[in-house]
Amino acid sequence: MVKKSNRKIDDREFRIILPKYDNAEKKIKAGVLKKVIDEMNLHFKGSTIYPSVLGCWTNPSNKDLICEENIIVTSVRDNEHEAVKEELKRRGISFKQMLDEDEKFMQSLSKKTGFKLGQGEVFTGTSTTEVDMLKGKFKEELPKSKTGADFFRKYI
Repeated sequence: MVKKSNRKIDDREFRIILPKYDNAEKKIKAGVLKKVIDEMNLHFKGSTIYPSVLGCWTNPSNKDLICEENIIVTSVRDNEHEAVKEELKRRGISFKQMLDEDEKFMQSLSKKTGFKLGQGEVFTGTSTTEVDMLKGKFKEELPKSKTGADFFRKYI
């Protein structure tokens, strides 16, 4: 169990929701979506992917429920993480300045992605949160029984 203090909650979670199908209901290739994820990974040094979520709304003209299959890509910025502290020191900026850069990056990525995928809108969000990176035990390689599947291509 993680012992919590009364520290300020100031970490951020950034997310973008990407469609798995275009407006003609044709599946978008995993490689196209992977390029967006690669950009987030490059900027934030990693991401978590929720490979299948439904985005639903009610059609205003006939009140039908319409749902589309999407993926959520999320990255966090942890104020207490050593790598973030080192980057802030190296660059001579504050955590707030880093978060401002992150928000601009996400807005740009969303706009660019919307044009690339032919979407009228691309949903992006930012949440204030508190995250912890807990130590595990590094293993160079897992047993063959735990490896082999290309999970990205399988689920995206």
